[in-house]
Amino acid sequence: MVKWRDVQLDEIITIKHGYAFKGEYFVDNETEDILVTPGNFKIGGGFKTDKYKYYNGPQYPSFILNKGDLLVMMTDLSKKGDTLGYAAKLPSIEGKRFHLNQRIGKINIKDKTICDVEFIHWVLRSRDYRNEILSTSTGSTVKHTSPKRILNYRFKLPPIEDQKTIAKILSDLDEKIELNRKMNQTLKTMAKAIYKKWFIDFDFPNKEGKPYKSVGGEFENEIPKNWNFGTYADAIELHYGKALKADQRIFGGFPVLGSNGIVDFHNEYLVEGPGIVVGRKGTAGAINWIDENFFPIDTTFYIKPRIENHKLYYYYFLSNSLRLNKMSSDSAVPGLNRNDAYSVEIVLPSGISIETYNEVVHPLFERMKDLRLENRKLNEIRDRLLPKLIAGKLKVNK
Repeated sequence: MVKWRDVQLDEIITIKHGYAFKGEYFVDNETEDILVTPGNFKIGGGFKTDKYKYYNGPQYPSFILNKGDLLVMMTDLSKKGDTLGYAAKLPSIEGKRFHLNQRIGKINIKDKTICDVEFIHWVLRSRDYRNEILSTSTGSTVKHTSPKRILNYRFKLPPIEDQKTIAKILSDLDEKIELNRKMNQTLKTMAKAIYKKWFIDFDFPNKEGKPYKSVGGEFENEIPKNWNFGTYADAIELHYGKALKADQRIFGGFPVLGSNGIVDFHNEYLVEGPGIVVGRKGTAGAINWIDENFFPIDTTFYIKPRIENHKLYYYYFLSNSLRLNKMSSDSAVPGLNRNDAYSVEIVLPSGISIETYNEVVHPLFERMKDLRLENRKLNEIRDRLLPKLIAGKLKVNK
């Protein structure tokens, strides 16, 4: 009977360095060519599909990637090295071609009869591996690792069938998490489409439930009758978040919100959810929705509509408005000034149209909330199972 055995990664894999593509060929407009960058790695491992660096230059066939290729991140710009050394599997995106960029490594298995690439994927997302990579990294502001440091990692390798069973358990959880995430994105897109149709195209339902604009609804000064012009001050209140340094946080069940979204968890909350948070410094003007009680830190404002049940409308109104972002970028010192924001002129729809919109999209947001909570639980289950399965502390049934 084949048993688990101690191995070093360099016995079973190799790592190919990415190519230093020239910056002159990086473009802002979308192309079919995408360079994999550190921004494509999630904290904890896995591939992110919301930050692409597009490329329009010479092709290097040996650095073109394929679906399912296993990649590892070797440079991290965050102070804590949030994604350093973690692995991610490359997805397949129709019409897109991915390229292996510098500071990203591609994992190659030496002998697939004794080592499963999916299992290695999870080894490179395990806690023990992560701790070793961080402890051997170099740099302070920018953290680096190398193929040599990664290949020096030692662990226990189970028989190939056990590897495949362990990998499937963990990958099934990951796939369910990704499926829920995609469903959430679809629901969010639906709510956004309704917002656009009603409040940008002015085709909201009239009293008879028919599209207002399509049936010749009345307009005054280019906006629907009974709507008005006003300012942000007429619609919302901007409240300052509170300082909560990382060393003051006690891990708990309440999200800590920064200008980029959830940055941590704390055992106390400052604001009852659901709520809207806007970046005040850093990513100034960025809008985040949070379902539960939360703690917004001092780089943010949290928003209270003048009318409480108008929150969902104002989340999409603010998300679809470029004005707050432009105000912060126009400032000599990047940041969002509350008084400046209050003075911005906006259109104020009728209360009934906002309340009707909230009624329509509320079930979508409830479903999104359920999916986010389910994903949090699935993440916890996966993260508890991972170290035990990888170390052979849980028996697996083939």
